[in-house]
Parts: sequence; C-alpha cells; structure tokens
Amino acid sequence: MSQLRLVLTCVAFAGPALLAVTQAQVPTAASDDRPAIRAVRVADGATRLDGRLDEAAWAEVPVASGFRQRSSNDVPAAWFGVGRASLNVSAEGSLGGMIVARHDEALGSPAGDVTGRTHTVAVLDGYTRIGTTAAATGFVSASSTSGDGGEGYAHYLWLRNEADGGYVGFIQDLATIEYEAANGFICRRDILLNSPAITLDPRPAWLPASVRTLAPSASAFVSHRPSDEVFLQADLTVRPLSIVFQSGALASAAVRPSWQELDADEATFFQPLWAELAPGSYRFVQVSATLSSDPSRRLSGPLNAATGGYFDGRLTTVEVFGSVAPIPNLAFSLSYEFNDARSLGVDAIDVRSHLVGAEARVALSPRLQATAFWQHNSLVDLASLDARLSWEFAPLSFLYLVVNDARYFVSSTDRMAQPAASAAEQ
Repeated sequence: MSQLRLVLTCVAFAGPALLAVTQAQVPTAASDDRPAIRAVRVADGATRLDGRLDEAAWAEVPVASGFRQRSSNDVPAAWFGVGRASLNVSAEGSLGGMIVARHDEALGSPAGDVTGRTHTVAVLDGYTRIGTTAAATGFVSASSTSGDGGEGYAHYLWLRNEADGGYVGFIQDLATIEYEAANGFICRRDILLNSPAITLDPRPAWLPASVRTLAPSASAFVSHRPSDEVFLQADLTVRPLSIVFQSGALASAAVRPSWQELDADEATFFQPLWAELAPGSYRFVQVSATLSSDPSRRLSGPLNAATGGYFDGRLTTVEVFGSVAPIPNLAFSLSYEFNDARSLGVDAIDVRSHLVGAEARVALSPRLQATAFWQHNSLVDLASLDARLSWEFAPLSFLYLVVNDARYFVSSTDRMAQPAASAAEQ
C-alpha cells in the first residue's frame, strides 16, 4: 500500500509590497495517527501577502497567508490564517509578532455532530545582542480556543555567550497543560525544560600542529511537570575530550547518564523500538565515540557508535553518514543507522532495526533547486520519499512542487495485527 501527496504552491510578489493568489483544487492526503488513509482533504485555494517597505529598511510589511481546507467524512472544513510582522528596534536587536488562527466549521456526521471551534495563538519574539559576545533570543506565546480549554501559555529563552575561551549557554522551554496550537505540533504539554551547557576552547602551546583545540564540554537537559512540580527526566552529556583538528576533522568521546520517570500513561505512549516498558524509575548510562572528517570537503562523513544501558535493557547504536559533492551545485549523501536492543521492556525482548537513507540536492541555478530524500525503516518495513522543487521565477516569487510518498512492504493484515508497529509516521 502506498500513500502519495502532491502539493503545488505558487507565491508571487509584485512591486514594493506584494501579492498573490495561488492554487485551487489541489489534493492533499491527511491521515490520523495510523498510516492508513482515512480522509483526503482538498484545499480550495490559498493567498499570501508579503513585502518590505523600501522607504524604511528597518520595517517590514506584515506577511499574511491563509487557505481553506474542505471537509471530508467526519472531519470538518477548516480555515487557516497566519499573520506576522517584524521590526528592527536597533542595530543590536529586533522584535516580531505573529498571530496564527484556525477555524473548524461545524459538521454533522454519523459519528456525531462537531461544534465549530476557533483556535488562536499569539506569539511575540525578540533577539538582542549584548556586547560583542553575548546574545539573547526568545519568545512568549498564548493560546485561546472557543469553548472549553485551550487557554495556555508557552515561552522559550536562549541566553549564550561565545568568546575565544569557549561557549556558555542556557535554554529554557515551557508549555502549560492547556497550551493548544491547533495549526502545528506540540511534542508535549505541561513541561518545563532547563538546559545549561558549556564548551571550553583550550589551545595550549604543547598541542601538536595538526590539532586546533581539545574542546571539552558538558550539557544537561532537565524536565519537570510544572502543574505539580514532579521531576520527569534528566540527561547529562559529558565530553571530557573533543579533539578538533586543523583540517576540520573531529574525534570525541562522551558519557551520558540518564534519569527517567515513567507513569502509567507515559509508559503506554512511549514504547522505544516497540518494547513495552513498565511504569517506574529508570537509571542508565551510555558511552559513545564520534569520528568526523571535514564536512566542507567533497567527500566527508561522520561515524558514531554508542552502547550501554537503556531503560531496563541494553542498547547499541551505530550511525554512519557519507556525502559527496562532485561539483558545487550537486551533492549526494547516504546514511545508515543500526540499533541492537537486548532484554528490553517487560517482555525482555531483543530487537534489531536498520534505518537507511539517501539524499540528493541539485542547484541548477541560484533560482532553481531540487532536493529528494528517501528512507527505509526495517522495523515496520516502511519506505518514504520526500522531494521538493523550488523555482524563484521572479524576485521574491516562488513556485514549489512537493511530493511525499510512503509505501509499506508488508500486508494490511500484518499491520492490523500489529497496530503499534504500524504507527511509524507519528
């Protein structure tokens, strides 16, 4: 069985400010959490408006985009709209604002009537440089939904200082339990993430001429549930040595202790390599090594290997990547990932998986570019293809052709017998 999606989008720009009306009757495929196609949605049309004020280079004309998506079966029709404006407040900083809205129309269906709802998300973002080495980036966001629920808050903050001696940074992410972004994807709600990081850049005189720096580093990701302040997980990665060569090559080793707390709901949702985990506390450590050549060379690629504990079992992972760029406007790459899990989950299963990928990038000219990525996952015997052609046929005017194709190499009966393994596209 295959799933094919073809999207054609055209964005035109006229004069100092703007405009364009794009496609009509463009079919797209949309599915629920299972890969079997249950609904095909059709976009009736789309518009986009953007530009920049020539008279004041520091200000941008708001960017606006919108389209309507038809109803199908028990899925209501929906209207989508996005508006954004940004402003350079000084030579060292900028502010931006965005409003994203979605309105789902009312729908009567055999599965039950669906009440019309409107979802709105507002975002205010900014950037500022502090001195010559420090900077701050972040945003605050609020969501609102007509009816019950959907009133939530989220923010992101990244503080960093990068100088000759190294890098120091701190990242914080927050999404409250009621935060709802119906136009996008939220990995997890009700979470507060704090992540400090430091990388040193020692260059002692005794280093060989072929070595640029040793670059030891450490970073941590610590998550809590803000609604009740319960600890969720933590990962600490320590690289005591990362040898950076003058050629651009890299050799490093790392140790990564992890702490995980899984309640009953999380254990049901989170099944690594389709292994069922028991609720509880998990402590495990992995060690890894990385070798990488200069990525700017015509032929390059990293090799990474990791092994150690993984929840209540063990996991060994090997990743190989290679790329070749015979000429500046043509590049090919191949990737391979092997996972070997032992005694994992409540059933103490042994699982092996292979993930193979290939990518091609072609720039026929600065205005005409194409990319294609193919991947096969042995765990669910699924192959997928994503390709895009981009043509800037006039200044700030683009035509995109996007193709997505997913094909299973197992029967529908096998997928129905193993629904968890069939959710590979989540």
